[in-house]
Amino acid sequence: MKVFFFVLAFVSLESYAEYSSMGEVALEYRQFKDDDSKTTEDTGVAVFSRLESRFEDDFYSHVLRGFARVDSKEPSRDLIWVEDAYASYFLDQEKLWRVSAGYKIYNWTGLEAFRPNDSVNSRNYDAPLEKPEKRGELGVELEIPYYEGALTLFVFPRTEAPHFPGAASRLGLGTQIAEPLWVDGLEATSDRWHPQYAARLTQLIMGADVSIHYLQHFDRLNPIIGTSDYSIVGMNAIPNQGTSSMNVPHYFQVAQFGASMQMPVFDAWLFKLEGAKRSFEKDLSVLTASGLQKPVDHSEVALGLEYATSHADGSDSTVFLEAVKILGTEEAEAEALTAFQNDVFIGIRHVRNDIMGTEFLLSAIFDLKRTHEKLYNFQFSRRLSDVWKVGATLRVYDAPKQAATPVGLEVLDQDHHISLSLSRFF
Repeated sequence: MKVFFFVLAFVSLESYAEYSSMGEVALEYRQFKDDDSKTTEDTGVAVFSRLESRFEDDFYSHVLRGFARVDSKEPSRDLIWVEDAYASYFLDQEKLWRVSAGYKIYNWTGLEAFRPNDSVNSRNYDAPLEKPEKRGELGVELEIPYYEGALTLFVFPRTEAPHFPGAASRLGLGTQIAEPLWVDGLEATSDRWHPQYAARLTQLIMGADVSIHYLQHFDRLNPIIGTSDYSIVGMNAIPNQGTSSMNVPHYFQVAQFGASMQMPVFDAWLFKLEGAKRSFEKDLSVLTASGLQKPVDHSEVALGLEYATSHADGSDSTVFLEAVKILGTEEAEAEALTAFQNDVFIGIRHVRNDIMGTEFLLSAIFDLKRTHEKLYNFQFSRRLSDVWKVGATLRVYDAPKQAATPVGLEVLDQDHHISLSLSRFF
């Protein structure tokens, strides 16, 4: 089916004036700080490609987009993912009612690093934690005009699995993650055809962009990795297939209520607020290295400030300040849920606005409670010509382990690395 989408996107494009297409091929190089371990791979050399095609008529449009990556050093990075492969059709002459169907990347957040509402799509965890690559989710949606915005209804008939780094990856958990199971009541199954649904209302209120949503789906942000195939012997749970079977991600159904707001203040400032409350189905316990576990109900709240300014030389700068907090659960449970549970993000993006499109991004994430956890990031990109572009990224993880089992960013302590890319666009 994936091959069909890509072939459809690029056959006979020249004969349709309404079509547009673009593509990218990049050579990627990634080098980690040497960890003196023979079981991990410190170098990555990959070829990345992305293809995109769009068609737009009076009432009908479609988008086809996907990417592939092949790494010669670390095969676990190899991916072929559909990002967008959907069609849309307006149902009325005013172009207010619209139906769409297919695979799609959903962006329900306006924040730079912390994204409580951004939970529809599965992610590639071999990418930056604060801005991962996302996988298209199969769905059907109906957009209905409502006052100063729209009400959109969604049905997602199939789940898509996230991608975990392999056992040799410096960004992984040190073990090969098995194929996932989807927990429905007391049953954990590999079947990915499950009904999921959502509703989202967006409105413009006194200059503020406001949204609220309800999402009933299989949560992909907080998997429990272990085994559901175990027996209780006396007071202990014993895996029926041995400890080697305790590497299976289990995804539970969750009801998520969320809201967001973006509001301009003081001319150049933008205030952002976003939050989500998650209530899980908890019929099944999973045996993990820490014992029997069930998903933990919790809330996640993030707020941000964004300041944009222009300089005399024609360049622009944007300053970001964000904070996130996990609520409604114990501190130890919050730390096990996510790497960012009580953190602050500070960043600045500088755009030269020169003919070569030079950009810089410098950012840092600090944990307010676990003060030993810090993440630093520097990015640079610049065009070499109309079709060539170079990029560089430096990431530093400073989060020394405080106990026998690392949690949060401690898992990535000293996994500093630099990434270089050379891209050709067409």
